[in-house]
Amino acid sequence: MNKVSTLALLTCITAIPSAMAAGDSMLDKWFGTVAFDGFVYDSSCQISNADKNKTISLPAVRYSDVQEGVERNIAIPFTITLHGCNAIANRAPVIALDRNSSNATKDGYLKNTGNGPENIALLLMDNNRKAIDLRTTTYHEAATSIEQSDGNARSYKFHVGYIKLNNEYKASTTVGPVLAQAYYRITYL
Repeated sequence: MNKVSTLALLTCITAIPSAMAAGDSMLDKWFGTVAFDGFVYDSSCQISNADKNKTISLPAVRYSDVQEGVERNIAIPFTITLHGCNAIANRAPVIALDRNSSNATKDGYLKNTGNGPENIALLLMDNNRKAIDLRTTTYHEAATSIEQSDGNARSYKFHVGYIKLNNEYKASTTVGPVLAQAYYRITYL
């Protein structure tokens, strides 16, 4: 029995290298690689405490003064400031306004979640008062950058205002609060 086991072991030892050599082409079909890359940096931007989870109070307006369309929009400016911002791999940080599907109307405006008029929304605009479509993710560069000891402070300027939705099925004469919120994040493109 011992001789049979030894003979079987020797047969396997001599057969394995030739089987492995013949099977190299099969190994290429069963295995692959995944490559990863990244970047390590010394610090990242932080949202200014005054701008973190801030509330922008729009002026009260008469229902009849709110118009359809961007051109006659009653809008006020607001700013989000980041500090400690260093460029990473020659890239400056940008504010990404993420797709806000649950908070956006079908036209990409901020949906009124208050119990006021159903056909009034809020229009978010960039620094040049161009409408921001919240049905997609948009990226916004800083309007100003100031050198500080802990990196640059960068200010991102936006506008927000009322807009009447073009929806005859939601026509409303109800007045009341208009509430909405948008989500944003810091990213490097």
